[in-house]
Amino acid sequence: MDKKDISLYISEIEKRWRARTPVTSVIDIEPESRVNRSEMLLWAKQNGISISIMDDDLDKAIFKLFKKLRKEFPTEAWSKRNSATIRRMKELKL
Repeated sequence: MDKKDISLYISEIEKRWRARTPVTSVIDIEPESRVNRSEMLLWAKQNGISISIMDDDLDKAIFKLFKKLRKEFPTEAWSKRNSATIRRMKELKL
């Protein structure tokens, strides 16, 4: 997985997230789950992008994207970060 693949993946997540904001369906009520991992993995496979879900650079890029979205959309119903997310952020030194 290279930086170009990560960039394309992150751009697609952001595009889909913005398309589903503001919420028009109860399924999309939680900001963190508006774009789910399985749909993005399917998108990557269909577009010939090799994605490893255990990639530190990908995790950092996803955390940066959601940090940006949290700032841009503070009135969304963002959940508190769970312990696994906090632990992963510490591992990545974010």
